[in-house]
Amino acid sequence: MIERINRTILEKVRCILFTAKLPKELWGEVVSTAVYLYNRTPHSQLQFKTPYEALYNTKPDIMNIKVFGLIAYYKNKAIRLKKLEPRAKKAILLGFGNNLYRLHNIDLKRLTWARDVKILGNQFYNFTTSKEADLEVNEESLFDLNERDK
Repeated sequence: MIERINRTILEKVRCILFTAKLPKELWGEVVSTAVYLYNRTPHSQLQFKTPYEALYNTKPDIMNIKVFGLIAYYKNKAIRLKKLEPRAKKAILLGFGNNLYRLHNIDLKRLTWARDVKILGNQFYNFTTSKEADLEVNEESLFDLNERDK
């Protein structure tokens, strides 16, 4: 039984990562979100109740669930903002909580929880970086060097 649940969660994780085009380094956050979604999905073993409902005897609030991996902006809570500094920070939506959202700040490369969030409708962040391109070039050049030695 547990193996089936683990496989289901892993399939959700794989689907979320590929759909949102996120790097594999964020797999822990994706697992958290997949479990959150699994616990709010009806199951036939529970007479089509959710695990959350079976545990707490109330239906879960799913109004805060949004598409994973979308670009979002959250309030910049710096103490001394200057006149022309941005009032919002750009982030990627990675999870949900009770009236909170788990966000990955793109510039600072940090995870944070925020309440005041504006989520863009259907815009995903593109994670292709020059570092990934450099790694591909280096792997190809190493392969070519090995071929010449033979």
